Amino acid sequence: MTTTKGQLRPASIDDAQAITAFLISLGLVMPAGEEATRRHWQGLWVDNPALAHHKNPSLGSVLEDDGEIKGFFGNIPQVSWLGDKPVTISSARAWAVNPEYRSETPRLCSAFFDQSDVDLVLISSANPPAGKRCLAFGGAKMPQPEYDNILYWVVNAQAFYRRRSARKAADHSWHLCWVLWGRCRLILILISKGEDLMARLLI
Repeated sequence: MTTTKGQLRPASIDDAQAITAFLISLGLVMPAGEEATRRHWQGLWVDNPALAHHKNPSLGSVLEDDGEIKGFFGNIPQVSWLGDKPVTISSARAWAVNPEYRSETPRLCSAFFDQSDVDLVLISSANPPAGKRCLAFGGAKMPQPEYDNILYWVVNAQAFYRRRSARKAADHSWHLCWVLWGRCRLILILISKGEDLMARLLI
């Protein structure tokens, strides 16, 4: 018999301050101060115009134990359009789990991927380990080739090249390409492989 830790429940705007404190405790960068925190979550979860297109928007899931937050998988309700038809989207936001509760990560993943009131769930910043977990839950990479390449608009070629050259030796993911820049000057640009985008269409 599998033993679970903590209780899983839907997140609400009333959790904003506690969620922010929890995320900061795990090293995530969040707005500083009570008023900034309130405005941050208010914009995502209350004043968000996409909410008008969602019947029952999920704001995410909170894992609690003894009244303390031990995990949080947040959602941002969004909407896109396919022709004149709205496509409702739940986009992942600020996922974090206390190290002692990492065994409960699959429960949080299930709550996200099993949403039935949206057309699409989207994870736009999954690192490789998170990406593997997303694939295990039925996610799929974005079908556009090389969509995860990071491109740069270079306004100071020498400074850019110096900065990237310093990192090149320690980062073997960089590869080289030539681009035309400015007054027909060729400069060397280093492009890195970015993070996979995960999306799953809910049927």
